[in-house]
Amino acid sequence: MISLERFRALKNETLYKKASVLASQQICGHITLNKAFIDEIFLRLAQDYPDETGKQDAIRRRIESEGLLVLKDYLDFKTGRINADLDFISDNSIMQAEKRKTKERYLVLDDIRSPYNLGSIIRSSESFMIKEVILLSENLSPEHPNAIRAACRTDTIMKCRVFKDRKQGISHVKSLGLPIFCLECGGNDISSFEFPDAGIGIVGNEEFGVSKELADTSEKIVSIPMFGTKGSISVSCATAIMLHRWCENKGK
Repeated sequence: MISLERFRALKNETLYKKASVLASQQICGHITLNKAFIDEIFLRLAQDYPDETGKQDAIRRRIESEGLLVLKDYLDFKTGRINADLDFISDNSIMQAEKRKTKERYLVLDDIRSPYNLGSIIRSSESFMIKEVILLSENLSPEHPNAIRAACRTDTIMKCRVFKDRKQGISHVKSLGLPIFCLECGGNDISSFEFPDAGIGIVGNEEFGVSKELADTSEKIVSIPMFGTKGSISVSCATAIMLHRWCENKGK
C-alpha cells in the first residue's frame, strides 16, 4: 500500500484515481485505510472544487452510514473513470427496440441520486414493459458513465425523459391523464394491489423516498412486505420487484 507521504505528493487527478483504487481495496477487505488518507482526499477536493463544499460535506455524512463506495463513486465521476469490474456487458449484440413489448406505462424517478441505481432501473424498465422513464433530477443524467454501464445498453432503446425543473416534470406527469401510484413505506401490500393496465408508477429518492408533493398526486401507495431486520432494500431492487409484479397483474 502506498505511504501517506507518497500519497500526499501525488498531483490531484492522480491522487483521485489512486484514492478510488484504495477505496475499492478497503471495500473488498484487502486493506484498512487510515483516516488521514480520507482527510487528504477531501482537502484536495476542497482546493480543487471550492464551489462543491456542500456536496463534500454530504458525502462525508453518507460515508459514515453507507461506506466508502459513496466517495469512490464521486471520485470516479470526477475523473471519468469506469471500473472494469462494473462492466456487466457480456456481448456486443445490437439492442433491437422493435422486439420490446410495451404498454402505456410510465415510471417516474423522484430525485434518484445514484447513477448505478438509475442505470439498473432503466434496465429493469426495458425488461418489464415500461414505455418511458421520467427522471426528475437537477443533477443526475442517464448519460452518466456509471448509469450507462449499469443499464447494459438498454439505455439505447429505453426512452428516459429528464426534467431538471420539478414543476415542469410534475406537470407533465399529471398531463398524461393516467392512474398514478407510488412505491413507498407504509402503503398497501403490493401483492394485493390491483395495478392499472395503463398507468404511472413513482419511486423515490434513496434516502427520503417519494416527495410529499408526488405522493399527494398518487391514488394509491403500495409497499413491499419486509421480513428482515433492515426493513428496506435498494431502490433499484424495489423497483424491479414492483415492475415485475405490475407485469404479472392483469390490471383494470
